[in-house]
Amino acid sequence: MVTEALQRKLDQLPTEPGVYLFRDAAGELLYVGKAARLRSRVRSYFQSTNDGRLATFFIDKYVADVEFVITRSEKEALLLENNLIKKLKPRYNLRLRDDKTFLSLRLDPRAEFPRIVPTRRIHKDGALYFGPYANAGAIRRTLRFLRSFVPLRDCKDTDFKSRTRPCLEHEIGRCDAPCVGLQTREDYAQHVARAVRILRGDAGELIAQVKDEMQRASDRMHYERAAVLRDHLESLSTSIEKQGVDTHALGDADAIGVHREGGLTEVVVLHAREGKLVSTSGFTFEHDLPQDELLGEFLSQFYSGGRPIPELILLTDEPYGRDTLVEWMRERRGGAVELRVPKHGEKARLLELAAENARLTLLASTDKQRRTAGVLDRLRQRFALTRPPLWIECLDASTTAGKDTVASCIAFKDGEPWKARYRKFRIKTARPDDEYASIAEAVERRYARAIKDQQFPDLVVIDGGKGQWNAARTVLDALGVKNVDLISIAKGGRRGKGLVLGVGEEERVFTRGEGEPFVLEPEADETKLLQRIRDEAHRFAIEFHRKSRSRSSLTSELDAIDGIGPTRRRALLARFGSVAGMRSATVDELAAVDGMSMRAAHELHAHLRATDSTKASE
Repeated sequence: MVTEALQRKLDQLPTEPGVYLFRDAAGELLYVGKAARLRSRVRSYFQSTNDGRLATFFIDKYVADVEFVITRSEKEALLLENNLIKKLKPRYNLRLRDDKTFLSLRLDPRAEFPRIVPTRRIHKDGALYFGPYANAGAIRRTLRFLRSFVPLRDCKDTDFKSRTRPCLEHEIGRCDAPCVGLQTREDYAQHVARAVRILRGDAGELIAQVKDEMQRASDRMHYERAAVLRDHLESLSTSIEKQGVDTHALGDADAIGVHREGGLTEVVVLHAREGKLVSTSGFTFEHDLPQDELLGEFLSQFYSGGRPIPELILLTDEPYGRDTLVEWMRERRGGAVELRVPKHGEKARLLELAAENARLTLLASTDKQRRTAGVLDRLRQRFALTRPPLWIECLDASTTAGKDTVASCIAFKDGEPWKARYRKFRIKTARPDDEYASIAEAVERRYARAIKDQQFPDLVVIDGGKGQWNAARTVLDALGVKNVDLISIAKGGRRGKGLVLGVGEEERVFTRGEGEPFVLEPEADETKLLQRIRDEAHRFAIEFHRKSRSRSSLTSELDAIDGIGPTRRRALLARFGSVAGMRSATVDELAAVDGMSMRAAHELHAHLRATDSTKASE
């Protein structure tokens, strides 16, 4: 229903370009949009469809107020809309993954011995950029293949400049050690050119060169070298075969496929670079924005930040604000950009492939959601929880020989890790050998904060048995946290309820401080989820503990040297990265660090060389 007050605001809207903000009756921001003409655009939302409903469901149900900001141009409105969405995070705007998840590979050919490194930002700095890659796993696979075929250096510049002897990468044949003069700049440049051709997908000429080189090695009876080249050739050929799609007529292009079903929308972007399909990006949204507005908002968010903009973007429909988007993209790219809705030919086929990927991805996603919902509901039933545990937190404590106790708190949401909610604690008051007190301290610190924020998980899981459960329950009761379910999970012990694998082997769950535990069926999905959560908490705690011990060891080693205090220690670590980097540096390089004196550099150099000799003799 459009109230009288809201109707008056709609009637008074200006005709200039600008940004509009929809709010509910409590003042919560629901949606931010841009418009070339505010009055006509905003009023279009409140026009009834054929069945009498308003155009978008949240307009009909929630919108009670509208605000606006006029701008000098539609492009200025686009930029303001982007900034407001990122800052205010309205409930019904698209929420793309943060730009940090986007990765490319960077190679600067102007460097004497360039290396290929992952990067999250694209700069106009003369370097070559390859990608984008959907995730860090895709980057790692690409680099692993590339380094098995082209022996480029992988070390940081500080290590490269300070090295005096070849490293392990040289020993295993993955680097020709230019750092110590075993490879000329000209030879290295040939490897760089070969790597660039591989990354660009131009491998036909390269395969022919490798075949010729392999034949020459065989003719000279250099059979080991021929065998290595044969393996490289097989890897290269397999990689090219896996490419799967050849879009030679497209050059650099992105194809954006959309599929809607059951209130969900999946958008898949296929990235073609140098005529080859190199990677994909996928996003799932839950809303019913009109198609033109969805595409317009998606484009403006997706290509903001550091994402490269190709010369051609293929779309299923014309986006809202098309001309403004093109102008904005051309400025960001520094060249021509075309938005096209192809109807036939190779471009249409690539767009169909993107749409089919979107359909299959959404199907797989909804199936997974249904399975996860079933697992969480079975957990609720099995342990008599008050609600399905959509938000689960798990706490674990870690210590070694009764020293340096730390604790972790990890979170899962809808059955998947929620790393933004991960927390770690250095245990301060509990004795290192008292695991119950350590868990109690971690629980108190975590949920005292939850009380302040008024944000609680549905279920808290403790890694441990009955004693750990009691320690956690006592703290939660003392804090007044009554609306959170609590269980603990432990291995081994006495027989309990359910199927028993054998004493000492089964996973047991405690839901109260007394009575028999539940014994979990090993192949049940809910058992695997609890094990995964418990193991992730354990991994995170162990990782934190190792880092803490490493920092303590490093601090004690450097603190033992006259003239090296906290300020100089931080500066040294920022420059060399580790004690190993300092150990391979010269006195002059150590003295060049901010805050270091020549005397302190001599002391540090002598101490590190002495400890290095001691370790070698041992």
